Amino acid sequence: MGDFRMRKQRESLQKKTFVPIIGLLFLIILVSMNHVPVYAAAKVASIGSRKYTSLQKAVDSVKNGQTIKLLKNVSLKKTVVSKARNVKYTINLNEHTITGNSSKAVFKFKKNNKVTLKNGKIKHGKKYAGNILIECDDAVLTIAGGTYSNGNPVFDVDDGKLNINSGTVVGAVYAEDSDVTIKGGTIKEAYFNIYDESTLKITFKKGEIVAVNGENFDDKVKAIQKIEEIGASYAIGRDCNVGDTIIGIKGRVGFEAAAPKLIIEAHRLLEKSTLSKWQQYWKDQVANWYGMFLHESQYLEPVMPDIEAMLTSSQRNVNGTAILKLRPYGFETVGVDSDDDLTKSKLGEYGETQTGWTADEAKGFIKVSSTPLRVYYGIHKDEKR
Repeated sequence: MGDFRMRKQRESLQKKTFVPIIGLLFLIILVSMNHVPVYAAAKVASIGSRKYTSLQKAVDSVKNGQTIKLLKNVSLKKTVVSKARNVKYTINLNEHTITGNSSKAVFKFKKNNKVTLKNGKIKHGKKYAGNILIECDDAVLTIAGGTYSNGNPVFDVDDGKLNINSGTVVGAVYAEDSDVTIKGGTIKEAYFNIYDESTLKITFKKGEIVAVNGENFDDKVKAIQKIEEIGASYAIGRDCNVGDTIIGIKGRVGFEAAAPKLIIEAHRLLEKSTLSKWQQYWKDQVANWYGMFLHESQYLEPVMPDIEAMLTSSQRNVNGTAILKLRPYGFETVGVDSDDDLTKSKLGEYGETQTGWTADEAKGFIKVSSTPLRVYYGIHKDEKR
């Protein structure tokens, strides 16, 4: 009887224990069937050891001197805007690609930020290739590598500065009240739309540059580099030259040389006002021979220093400032300001007035000047013109 009672108690305890276990197992299965796993958002950029889930958050967090590193390819539907003021930082694309998939710009840099982009690609998707790729508004943007394409324009610079040091730009560059400097890189299918014309003033003393836009230069090389920087921002100086080699083969070369183009024309304009007729003529003749000898490796020819002496002497009165007006892809010479300007003579003005001779003296000059022709046609009466 005792054994029977104990067996009944044990069976009852097993039933009481079994029901909660079954219920717990059922609950676990039910929860598992309805459970949706939640994953952490992917990190797309980092600053040092800290990672961010969006480029905008990284840009919002960046401090002066830091680098934002892209961790993966990114597709953007909103513009990444620099909101902090006066921050200098770098965005290392890290060989990844940022693709804009909206009608808005991929980046908008502003508030006097100084941003460097490098090592990757930034482009619009094909559907949005007709829109601005990168805006630079009151900021400095430096391109130090990478490829930038599928934008119209690729860069839109307003009251800022764009430096292209390396990398590849495929498309247009717009700039208004801004500086655009190209020191390297590859520009493909590009045109520049710089809205404002500007004035360039080059000052010469004895034929050599001494100032650019009022800034004095003792180092002539730095003066030339300054002119190159100004002219290159307008894409001035692009040309193709066909020349002869020393062995007689013709060659053609394409080049971009803003400074030489601007300096040569400015210097020629000043020479026209400060040299006499025959100084100009013989200087041009001799300069042509000098250039040919130099090009054909004849610098040590004994005649070279003789020509140099003549050229140097011809520059003794080439003093003053030549004024040029710059515009995209071209320029024009405007005038000169020189104390040695021969057009300022008090004897008269070309095509206007004269005070140095009378009408009878002019008739006498004409008669005397025509003497060689009267002699020739007096003997060769059969020749008529």
